[in-house]
Amino acid sequence: MHLSEILEKYAIEDISKKTNISDYSLEKLFAGEFCYLKKVQCMGFISIVEREYKADLSSLKDSANQFYAQNYEDCSVTMGMPIDEPVKERSKVPMVLLVLLLLGGASWYFITKFDKEKFKDMLPFNEQVSAIFSSGDEISDELSIESITTDKNATK
Repeated sequence: MHLSEILEKYAIEDISKKTNISDYSLEKLFAGEFCYLKKVQCMGFISIVEREYKADLSSLKDSANQFYAQNYEDCSVTMGMPIDEPVKERSKVPMVLLVLLLLGGASWYFITKFDKEKFKDMLPFNEQVSAIFSSGDEISDELSIESITTDKNATK
């Protein structure tokens, strides 16, 4: 099957649906207007039509090759070497500040909360002193170290 036979049997819209090639590209290809298509596209479209319709489109390929040989130079893409940018290392200052902040917070928690909870029994006069100062009475002999230590030893 040749190009003329394909065009007699099928409309361009039908060929476009079967090959998934746009109507515009097929029209330019079959009209021989290769300047509207890139060489790779043109040769690919011809191969697709040959495969789908089991046709011999070697004459169309030859004319396309002649056109591209006369009108276009090799359009190969030249790629340069990639530029290796040095990787910028992150500053360690924010990490150090974060660690110090966490250590400071843990220390503050230990001193304010944990110490009062765990060592409350070891410091019994804290509650007595706060009770005496909150009542407004003058400090009496109850706050002496001897009285506190004797009261503590008596309760044990």
